Amino acid sequence: MKRFVLLYTLLLSLFSCSNNNRMSELSSIDNMLDSLDYASASKALVKIGTEKLSGEQKAYYQLLKTRYAFGKNSFIDDSLSLNACIDYYKAKNMKDELARAYFYKGEMYRLAGDMAKALFYEKESELIFKNCDLNKRRNLDIYQQLCEALAYINIIFDEDKLSLHYCKLSLQSAQKLGDKRYQVFTLGMASSCCSTLGMEDSVGYYRLLCIPLLPYTHNSCKGYAYSIIADYFINKDNRKAKEYLDSALYYSKDAVSYRVAGYYNNALGNDAKAEEMWKKSIDCDQNYLTQAETCKKIAALYYKRGDLKNYALYMSKMSEAKDSLYARKKEI
Repeated sequence: MKRFVLLYTLLLSLFSCSNNNRMSELSSIDNMLDSLDYASASKALVKIGTEKLSGEQKAYYQLLKTRYAFGKNSFIDDSLSLNACIDYYKAKNMKDELARAYFYKGEMYRLAGDMAKALFYEKESELIFKNCDLNKRRNLDIYQQLCEALAYINIIFDEDKLSLHYCKLSLQSAQKLGDKRYQVFTLGMASSCCSTLGMEDSVGYYRLLCIPLLPYTHNSCKGYAYSIIADYFINKDNRKAKEYLDSALYYSKDAVSYRVAGYYNNALGNDAKAEEMWKKSIDCDQNYLTQAETCKKIAALYYKRGDLKNYALYMSKMSEAKDSLYARKKEI
């Protein structure tokens, strides 16, 4: 009997040790993702044999798998596994993990282009975070990203006051974290909201805050940062505007940099170049609001030339973009 008890105790000890080791491995992957070491995290995720994972381990593994996809900005259609992860955390009342799971689910929908569902799940995450300890660094980090995401989604839905509210929460959290890598993106959204709301002094305030952050800004955001600073200097100091615009186009040729290049050339009276840049911007712009604004700019150029056929064409495109924006808002 004693032998049986000893053997049983030994087996329990081995199982507990194995369980702790797996959780430790998963926690290490979480740390890799914290430091943006996606290569190591990918290799570590592949090495873990999912068939031997327990309930909590499976939930954590799925959370990390989705976090990895979110970090790589790539959509994964694995909603059933993530739903199981959410159900597990709900049943165990694990609020920190549940808030994260809802956030990542919302981000998967955002990457898929379904902003209404993205908003729904990220609002669920926000509600849960109200009962989480934001003094925990990882919680604060996810909450900062959540507020940034909600700011972006609300801009898409043309809810600028609400977006500005989330921008401020995101910036406050980033400052507490001491993380300067992505603040320019939130500052840019805040300045855009202020512009739409007619708060012109605040537009300049938020954009100029980007300048001292440039040395710390992640490369993925530098094109955006230089673009919005260039936009601020147009018609104020065109030499500086050109310097910042050149840097913007060096780092990123996208909807924002092309749109600002259009503004710059339009300010110099180079209408042909402005038209070229604005058309490039529309081709890669997923924001219906800015699509509509850019179409209106191009239409004005055609009207100035007396080309009423193309003027009507781009006014029609502007209306289509606004209709698409309205349809999105009705989905909420």
